[in-house]
Amino acid sequence: MTRNEKIVSVLQLAISKTGHCEWTDMVKAINAAGIKITNWMVVRGILQWMIDQQMVVRDADISVERYIAA
Repeated sequence: MTRNEKIVSVLQLAISKTGHCEWTDMVKAINAAGIKITNWMVVRGILQWMIDQQMVVRDADISVERYIAA
């Protein structure tokens, strides 16, 4: 499994626990999984891919960065 695939799995698990997840929760989940991230823009790119694939959607509330399972 590639690093990106591991990140997708961690994000999916984090979002599935409550049906939504905020960026800070995603960071904690990735760090807890032991995945070393030196450039968090990589994770942003994966998250954008997940949005494009309709796996998650961004919450309409712009005061928080929350992603919801699609």
